[in-house]
Amino acid sequence: PLYDTAYLTLYNISFTSLPILLYSLVEQHVSMDTLKRDPSLYRDIAKNSLLRWPVFLYWTCLGVFDAVIFFFVPTSCLTTPLSPATASS
Repeated sequence: PLYDTAYLTLYNISFTSLPILLYSLVEQHVSMDTLKRDPSLYRDIAKNSLLRWPVFLYWTCLGVFDAVIFFFVPTSCLTTPLSPATASS
């Protein structure tokens, strides 16, 4: 039982958290040369001025839409009764 729990926890961490963490560490919106040439870009990033309410609301609505689709489509597929021809075989 302990092995199964540890295995599932490791699986969950390695396939959900680690890819996002690794991507966030290596992601670069602007190349290093561009940042050296135009240091004002640091101010925009530091003040979080690149994130605006419309962008935030867009991504929030997109997440809610995806969650609704990924919940209700499989739920409706699993609760649909089988036809009598396929249920008897």
